[in-house]
Amino acid sequence: MLNTTLFEQPKKCPKEMKRKREAIADQLSRAVEYPIRADASFAITLSALGDAMAPNVHVVERCIQSIRRRGLYFGKIIIVTDAKRSRFKSLTDADAGIDLIKVESRPNGMLSKRSKTELLDLLDGRTDFDEIEVLLYMDVDIVIAEPLDLFISYVRSMVNMMDQPSHNAEPSYMLMFEEQGAAPERKFGNIVYHGGVLGLHREKSRTCLLEWQHLFDDRERFPDRDQKALYYMLYINETLKERCQVTRLDHRPYLLMPTQRDFDAGETATFVHITNGFRAKKIDDAVQADYYRCLALVDEEYIMSTSRFKVVVDDEEDEKDEKEKDEGK
Repeated sequence: MLNTTLFEQPKKCPKEMKRKREAIADQLSRAVEYPIRADASFAITLSALGDAMAPNVHVVERCIQSIRRRGLYFGKIIIVTDAKRSRFKSLTDADAGIDLIKVESRPNGMLSKRSKTELLDLLDGRTDFDEIEVLLYMDVDIVIAEPLDLFISYVRSMVNMMDQPSHNAEPSYMLMFEEQGAAPERKFGNIVYHGGVLGLHREKSRTCLLEWQHLFDDRERFPDRDQKALYYMLYINETLKERCQVTRLDHRPYLLMPTQRDFDAGETATFVHITNGFRAKKIDDAVQADYYRCLALVDEEYIMSTSRFKVVVDDEEDEKDEKEKDEGK
């Protein structure tokens, strides 16, 4: 059974990762003394579809353990999945705060990514989710390596700002980080947004998600990249530009797209997006295992999947961008 509760810190961590031990111990101690109240109006959603659900792939367990143990978030987590309920028995038996939403399987990776544009509609189908007003979506190959309370407060403050009367005339919105990894669209000079983390308002994000969903369905024009469809919506189509806007979240304290050097140095952020299947291949497995165990507090049996699952990426552009990034350091 998956253990998502607090526990003692792991032993035999590399030197650079040990420097976080005191801070982690203090955060764990404060969480025991002053637990963060689980607010029914907020939830985290993960999309666990297709190859990510293979029996020997443990990214869901890894992600959730890091949310609970390192993120110290004990509110509701909703998993959108096409897998059988039995696949998550260890999770739901161990943690009453985890809920499942079952969807149909889709054969294409891009179509699987479409599920994040359907999140609010999926919530509407469940009366037990009626209280949720703010939703945080995160890709399942992300691990949490810092407490989530500050980020959640940050998202709530942004939502509260957008709820002020002075913003009533503004279009639908989503909260997103600027992309830190490869992004072919960056050459056009506009901000490119990272699709792995989304802050959503239950009502005011609907139009954005609906329009993005329509572009996902245009397989001829947008066959392989959700960012390409989002870029078109935000910058090219004049009608869509007026219907949806993205409010940029400050990535600096919160988002890390790690390299081997980052993991060797024990660098942390709230969201560490390893991009399983691409970025993970460039970081030594033993270093990754130590990082997940020592800094994300994941059990050893879940730290590494025995096979990589396939993700949809623009490999040529990613390879070029990452090579230039590495050479620039």
